[in-house]
Amino acid sequence: MQAIIDIGSTSVRLCFCDLEKAVNEKQVETTRLAEKQTADGELWRPALIRTAEAVEKFVSVARSSGFEPEIFATEAVRSASNRDEFLKAVFEKTGKKITVVEKEDEAKLAFFGVYNNNSGRVGIVDMGGGSTELCVGDENGVLYAHSLPEGAVRLTNRERAGENVKKHLSEAVKEYGAVPDFSELIAVGGTACTVAAVLENMKTYDPEKIQGRRVSRAEIQALYDRIKNMSEEERKKICGMPEKRAGIIHNGLLFYLEILDYLKKDAFTVSDRDNVEGFAIYLQNGKKWPNLV
Repeated sequence: MQAIIDIGSTSVRLCFCDLEKAVNEKQVETTRLAEKQTADGELWRPALIRTAEAVEKFVSVARSSGFEPEIFATEAVRSASNRDEFLKAVFEKTGKKITVVEKEDEAKLAFFGVYNNNSGRVGIVDMGGGSTELCVGDENGVLYAHSLPEGAVRLTNRERAGENVKKHLSEAVKEYGAVPDFSELIAVGGTACTVAAVLENMKTYDPEKIQGRRVSRAEIQALYDRIKNMSEEERKKICGMPEKRAGIIHNGLLFYLEILDYLKKDAFTVSDRDNVEGFAIYLQNGKKWPNLV
């Protein structure tokens, strides 16, 4: 078992990861690190501070349980013009250095976290707060991967700046280019899991019920139509909706609709396993990507 802390654009997560389990419970603090991140990548100081404090909290939790955690970060930190300030803040609070995952490797985290050798060729979409990775792979490994620097938080930043998000996304998805054919699309990340939890009217999040939940395009469209004109406070009252995702979920849904249409798919399957398990596999393999065959 390994203690892993994941610093994303929306949340910080702690997982005591056992790769033998079908799913692993993850403790979550929603910090919205990418909130109000500027066009040149500067992290908003209040978001930087609260995220560093959440990391400090989880390091303490891990150590009190007898584990020395490994920490990794993705797009919001990777693209930050003041990333050194954030890395220093975490180091001063915890004595820990952070592995900042390179753009070309981020899709691999989700792939290796989700894939098993009986899956055939699959597509995996990992929507975060600051970026969305799309990859296709099979038993030979990752065949295609592309990271788009758009996620639910960054899209909401655009919306608040007066930009037409739907129009922006209809052009942005074209950057995925020619995607190889695959049989099943698997969605990972907080937005996908929230969608499944809401559709299941889940009062208490249950990863075992989330794992494998098929979500159709029609369900996403119906949920988007239901909530798009709601206030954030109204969305918070929806069963299964984490309060701190209520302000960004509509743009995540809109992005999923664009992705499904671009890929000509009518559904995806939700996986609670994600880049945390992928990072655990990376560590287990001596900080190298494994050969699946």
